[in-house]
Amino acid sequence: MHNTMIHTDQHKTTDQTRVRALEIVCTLYRCTTDEAAALLVEHSQTNHIKVSNLAKALVALIDDSSSNSMSESASTLAAHFWLREIRNLSQTQRRSDHFHRHLVSA
Repeated sequence: MHNTMIHTDQHKTTDQTRVRALEIVCTLYRCTTDEAAALLVEHSQTNHIKVSNLAKALVALIDDSSSNSMSESASTLAAHFWLREIRNLSQTQRRSDHFHRHLVSA
């Protein structure tokens, strides 16, 4: 009975982490939950990392930087570079939007 309770708590935590990771990706990419899930899967396959580990690392990077262990370092690194890539894409988008607004106003 005790093991079942632990398993249920771990499952609940995993679900919460997955939901939070999807929220993060949805916010950063401005996409639907299904698109965010597809992006998580694609990024995990590209970097040969389990989706659950990538989700944990992504949530840790956004919500709490202190939970970084050596066993999760590859996932954390992949999540970090993914966030940097997203940031670079969003800056490029902002620059092109600014350029477009400048042309329209001129």
